[in-house]
Amino acid sequence: MNEQKSGFDPFQKETVISPKEARLRRAAKIVGFIAAGVGLPLTLFGCMSSFQSDWNPGLVYASISCILRFFVLWLALHYPLVGGILLITDGFILACLSLAYIYAGSIPAVLCLLLIPSGILFILTWSEHRKNVPVSH
Repeated sequence: MNEQKSGFDPFQKETVISPKEARLRRAAKIVGFIAAGVGLPLTLFGCMSSFQSDWNPGLVYASISCILRFFVLWLALHYPLVGGILLITDGFILACLSLAYIYAGSIPAVLCLLLIPSGILFILTWSEHRKNVPVSH
């Protein structure tokens, strides 16, 4: 009844997803795009304002990863397990660099609090999809 077609399974032409999977996928997309969309200008403005300060790897990673995060989100939409693992990894790297090189209340430190749940939601979407796909031999 309230089922949607999904296009992230490359081996099946049409896949029907459950309402729970659709909600998980929608929540993962919203949280991920909020993290990428809000993080992009804030991280770039933060990096531009720190040009007069000393160079550190945390700012370099934050400036490069904010652009690559959109590619990772696109990947997560098509391959939720791979994208979810990459988002969680990005969140942990950003958290470690934020604590080591940038003060803990900075934008990258807060941004990693959105990346990790988004990655977890994408992995839960993949797990829910695996439960609903019939096994064919």
